[in-house]
Amino acid sequence: RRSSPSRRRIVEWMRDTSEGRPTQFGLWFVAEPDAIGADRVYQGDEELGSGRGGRFQPYLIHDGRLARFEKLPADITSEPRYRRAREGGRPAVTPPYRAFVGGRERRLISIAVPVWNGGRLLGVAGTDFELGSPASELRRVRPLGGRTTAIGPDGDWLYHPDGGLIGMPAAPGDPQIGLTPAQMAAIRAARPDISDVTVEGQVMRRFIQPFDVGLTGKKVVLVTDIPLQALNLPVRELRY
Repeated sequence: RRSSPSRRRIVEWMRDTSEGRPTQFGLWFVAEPDAIGADRVYQGDEELGSGRGGRFQPYLIHDGRLARFEKLPADITSEPRYRRAREGGRPAVTPPYRAFVGGRERRLISIAVPVWNGGRLLGVAGTDFELGSPASELRRVRPLGGRTTAIGPDGDWLYHPDGGLIGMPAAPGDPQIGLTPAQMAAIRAARPDISDVTVEGQVMRRFIQPFDVGLTGKKVVLVTDIPLQALNLPVRELRY
């Protein structure tokens, strides 16, 4: 079985990664209890044992300056950004949500992946992206070099990299997005979906995630593409 990396090594990798990606707001890792060293040894250490009882759950945020540590909520294991990947056992994307981080409330989207080591779950690694005006700010959300687009309740593009298509119906055959008939069926049904696609020669993991628009009963669908090679990077880095 592969040996687990040290807590210090993971924190250093997170700092280097966060400072190299200023559009990435937050980077976090929630380890399983005692998965990377005995938790009790690290009680009171703000970087290496910030969770309850010394559990390893570092969180780095980057809000325009250098990356700095922030405490994850005490109930992080009950939040969707953690639970979707932990319980599903595969990468997951959240719909936009609000969280109090860095001294103020922010609107975020999170992407999380479970990290395994020889069949043993080490924990869940996640990335947070901050949104301003949801549609216009999506152009800034480039998860691990990918992109996020949005489709409104009526099936029209709320955000598309080709501004001329905003407000036009989403349909299969778009050369930039490449929606398949099966993906369009998931979008029309407002049903979550995960699949792999090849866009402009690059293999992407595509996440289709609907979310409610207030109390209207309507749903907006986010289509998030992440390069498959980049998505696997956190797993490789944390395992070796």
